[in-house]
Amino acid sequence: MTIEQLEKANEIRDKIKKLQGFKKAFHCKQEPNVILAKYVIYPVAGEAVYKESRLALKDFPDLQDFISGYLSDKITELEMKLEEL
Repeated sequence: MTIEQLEKANEIRDKIKKLQGFKKAFHCKQEPNVILAKYVIYPVAGEAVYKESRLALKDFPDLQDFISGYLSDKITELEMKLEEL
């Protein structure tokens, strides 16, 4: 294995760990999952105003299933790439 391949493998391994950690937290049922979008409004006069919008996934189970499926698929894809190296 070359140095470049080793570095690539480490990057992939780090991504897998992050996704697995997020997936574990995402499936924790103690608190409902929420998607949070943060944005900034720049008024004509004055300072920027920071706002956020929340979406409770309990109200959108199909979206929660989609995210869960994406995480699983992405982890599988990255594990396959890691094996190829």
